[in-house]
Amino acid sequence: MDAAGLLVTDQPGELRLMAASGERARSLELFQLRYAQGPCLDCVGGGEVVHCPDTDGAEARRRWRASPSRPATMGSPR
Repeated sequence: MDAAGLLVTDQPGELRLMAASGERARSLELFQLRYAQGPCLDCVGGGEVVHCPDTDGAEARRRWRASPSRPATMGSPR
């Protein structure tokens, strides 16, 4: 694992970023919250682990369409 982020649900049920191991992880988590898509949101919504070893890979791009405004350096799906 290269990076990690932690999203938690607050009292009203909103997901919030609590911690990230670095800027890349922080960007990925915030991107998922902004666009309401990604492995973390699928995990929360489905109640099951979502394995995504390569957030830049073809599988991730098929599953979570990239936003036109996605910065290339973020390496995150939409």
